Amino acid sequence: MTAQGVLGRLLALLVREFGPPPGRWCWLALGPAGRREMLPGQGLSLAVVSDCGGDDILARAMDTYCRGVFPVLADRLKACGLGGAELAGPVDMAGLGAFLQAGPYGARLDARVAAGDAGLGEDVRCVLAGCRPEPALLASWLADRLARPAPLGIHQGRLAERQGGFAAVFDVAERGSRPVVAMARLAGLLWGAPGPGTVSRLQALAAAGHLPGPVVQHVLDAFAFFEGERLLARLAGQAGDPDVVSRPGALSARRRQEYRAAFGAVEALRLALLAGFGAGEGR
Repeated sequence: MTAQGVLGRLLALLVREFGPPPGRWCWLALGPAGRREMLPGQGLSLAVVSDCGGDDILARAMDTYCRGVFPVLADRLKACGLGGAELAGPVDMAGLGAFLQAGPYGARLDARVAAGDAGLGEDVRCVLAGCRPEPALLASWLADRLARPAPLGIHQGRLAERQGGFAAVFDVAERGSRPVVAMARLAGLLWGAPGPGTVSRLQALAAAGHLPGPVVQHVLDAFAFFEGERLLARLAGQAGDPDVVSRPGALSARRRQEYRAAFGAVEALRLALLAGFGAGEGR
């Protein structure tokens, strides 16, 4: 059963126990689940959206209901291997756009409807489709992200930085996957390829001529490599944080070369986006 299927089943059981919610609700999957990029063991980040029609009494009742349901849902998600992530809300429909845009680098815009009232879900999808931070804010977020070069690769048993020195920690997610996700999201929002997933955003940017096709293909290969490494660490039951490579020097020569090539592809994406930025695209 998919994470979305598990969520739907758990919500149905909770409604049996607690009774129906006082108003309509809709559940959003956020982050990796919102992009359909979850890995095993990652928590399911969720936000519940409600539509109380401006009725303060109904809004308070909905808040009370959710405060009762959330701890039980969190425990059951944990029992299903989906716990430990964010449960947010209830977010009123009137404030949904502001909620989605409040996350760092627009991260909450990686969202999709996962469960709840079908009619409200359609209204939420309309908000998601039209939700876009101001271009100046997107440009500032993207400029900040593009100011950080990708690592060079593994040298002398450590992760070497492109501008000299070594990283204190080799976190595959933080230095590999997440920069690709963030650059794809921000460039997609800025240049009209809003989502929902990293791969589709990058492909849309290439199709629209904002990025060279070979750059996108190489970074898609790199993204698949990083996510594959993260998956292997989880399947192997690695102790501690599965995204951290504790002994980079123990990696085989082939894997060190694969990391070097993958980081090179991320750097090529960064430079291509910088070139587009310099040409004034999206500003």
